[in-house]
Amino acid sequence: MASDSRNLLETVWSYIAFALMLIGIVGLSFQFFRDDGWAEQIIGKVWEAETRNPLLMTPVILGGAWVLLLFFRGGLVVGKGHPLSDAFVYLLMVAGGWFLYQWLSSGAA
Repeated sequence: MASDSRNLLETVWSYIAFALMLIGIVGLSFQFFRDDGWAEQIIGKVWEAETRNPLLMTPVILGGAWVLLLFFRGGLVVGKGHPLSDAFVYLLMVAGGWFLYQWLSSGAA
């Protein structure tokens, strides 16, 4: 009996975590790709930094290459126990909770 309730709680938590991650991905994508969104702002600032100080971009490029290498080697797989992948999942869940709160509070106003 206790095993059934534990399985039910694990299943409910899995659905909540998945929903929060999905909301986080959708919210971040919307903020990133909309007109005058984060993508336009980042690209503008990166272009300015690259033309002014090209050495400033070296750590950014190396960091991006490291994350891509982790991704292709399977280091960002959830449940593998790697702290970076777990942190990524929790950050997406926090972002999903924040976007859900923003959506619910703007609908109530």
